[in-house]
Amino acid sequence: PASGEVVKLFIDIYANKLKNKVVALKKPEELSEDPLTELLRNGARKLISGVVEVELQQLLEQYASLKNEYGHHQVVRNGYLPE
Repeated sequence: PASGEVVKLFIDIYANKLKNKVVALKKPEELSEDPLTELLRNGARKLISGVVEVELQQLLEQYASLKNEYGHHQVVRNGYLPE
């Protein structure tokens, strides 16, 4: 067969194999929690939360001077009262 036909045949075979490889994902409550995994997940959550907080503060500081005609800030953090 021509090289184009070989490629098409390979793609067809590979695609059919992928269709038959459906894997059910486990729900979080079904995962076994060992202490190390829990420690790593909690650490990752804290790290991500801290990074997002720092980025948000930088964004708010960057746009702090933008105000509308009434003197209100154009960029604010929803759900937080001024400190």
